[in-house]
Amino acid sequence: MKRLEAETCRKRDWLIENILLNPEFKEEMAEISNGRESGRWMFRAKEMQAFLDRHFHYLNRRASQKTIA
Repeated sequence: MKRLEAETCRKRDWLIENILLNPEFKEEMAEISNGRESGRWMFRAKEMQAFLDRHFHYLNRRASQKTIA
């Protein structure tokens, strides 16, 4: 999770809410992560990087909306 925080410049709570437990990404996260809703998360690095690349604009927009609101 620390590495994901560093890669995205987002805090743990934001990552959990907007990526890991986001219903829109549930199927993708099932393939990429160990699916832990509490405790230690683990990710397949290449697949997570591809996910972040695919959804960059969406995730960046979500971050901007949260800071404005």
